[in-house]
Amino acid sequence: MEDTFEPVNFLDAGWDAALAQAANDDPTFGQGVAGFGKRYGVAVLDNVSGDFLNTFLYPSIFRQDPRYYRLGHGGFHKRLGYALRHTFVAHSDSGHLMPNYSEWFGTVSAKALSNLYHPGNERGLGTVAERSGISISTDMAWDIAREFWPEITHTFHLPFQPRHNEWAANPASPADPGKHPLDGAKPAPPAGGNGSPVDATHQ
Repeated sequence: MEDTFEPVNFLDAGWDAALAQAANDDPTFGQGVAGFGKRYGVAVLDNVSGDFLNTFLYPSIFRQDPRYYRLGHGGFHKRLGYALRHTFVAHSDSGHLMPNYSEWFGTVSAKALSNLYHPGNERGLGTVAERSGISISTDMAWDIAREFWPEITHTFHLPFQPRHNEWAANPASPADPGKHPLDGAKPAPPAGGNGSPVDATHQ
């Protein structure tokens, strides 16, 4: 939940509100500054409710850590598969693998809850399922971006660097080169020094 009120999330809400305004979503909000303000408010609420459900409530209920930890080593296909499977697999608090209930239940709950304050939303299970599928697919794409973000920033000389103070999946040790980071206990924080910077964030 500590990331909920970071500036980037308010910028993201502004972007979502601008797209909603252009598409005239929730038409009862109207247009102009007042309409944008209402759409911005519900976009922020979308972010807050999603973070609360996905990263706090359901993880507490199921005793799991749904955050994404970069693999950061190995071939492209290995890392891609690792990123894709995070949508379906998370760590339990004891370090074992388990279904990523937080991603699925949290997303569906957030989309159903949004019907209460999005007057333009179509109601019904089918619509909630469709919007949940889009959101989960977006989260999957973000996991892929997080996995390859250091390479992306290096290739395109971008100023945005991965965080240095987050947890990460530890590279396979020389003694057990075939071991996958998620096949053992929960990754520990990096020891510091000259370790490669990595990122651990949610969806």
